[in-house]
Parts: sequence; structure tokens; C-alpha cells
Amino acid sequence: MKNKGFTLIELIVVIAIIGILSTVVIVNVNRVRREARNAAIQANLATLKTEAEFVFIDGNSYLTPSPGLCATAGGTLSTVTDGLRRIGDAIRAQADEPIVCHATADAFCVSVPLIDGGFACVDHLGHSGIVTTNACLAAGNACL
Repeated sequence: MKNKGFTLIELIVVIAIIGILSTVVIVNVNRVRREARNAAIQANLATLKTEAEFVFIDGNSYLTPSPGLCATAGGTLSTVTDGLRRIGDAIRAQADEPIVCHATADAFCVSVPLIDGGFACVDHLGHSGIVTTNACLAAGNACL
């Protein structure tokens, strides 16, 4: 009489194949998650650039109404407007590192470290993109 079923070797091979396939899927899902987080940070910084211009238009300066765009010199993003608060919250939800914000009366620079290295940066000159060093710390108020 012939037994109907799988041998132990066949079961081990199937389990090994499933394990290898699941590892490939998990690695790709994690990569896509990191890319999505970086894209969300960049999109929020683009929105921040628009909100910063509203701050400038309202007070003829990036420093007014007090405290202006940045909560402290070389510090964190201000919550002086609802828009800045929401954008800051959205960026902090995606980023592992703090937001770096520099502003003077007529210039600003905001950068956020990205998950895989580099920094997303936006400034008063209209630059918005990825830089290799924390440009706001190195250059002050411009993404280089």
C-alpha cells in the first residue's frame, strides 16, 4: 500500500523556500518604507517653504511675529502659526532626528536628516532638495 503524503525532506524544502521569499519581501518593504518617509519629509518641507513666505509677508520678516519661523536661533521650528505647528508635527512624525532651523529677518534655512543619510533642505532662495551635509548648520541660511 502506497502512503499518500509528503516526506520530511519535501516539507523542509518548502519551508526553506517560503522563508527565503518572505525575507526578500520584508527587505523590499522596509526599503519602500524608508523611501516613503523621506518623500514625506521632502513634501512637508516644500509646504514649509510656502508657510515661511506667509510668515514673512505677515511680519515683513522671518522673525516676526515673535518668535518667527524658528523657536530659537539655530534651533527648532516655531509653532507661531497653526500651519508651522502642523508641518512641524508632520515632519517630526517621519524623521528620526530633530529639525534644524536658522532664520534672520530676511533669510531662513530648515533642514531635516533623512533616514538613509543626507539632509532634506529648504531655504529662502527657493532651494528645496537633498544635500549631503547639514547645510543649515554649516552655511547658516542657505542650502548648498
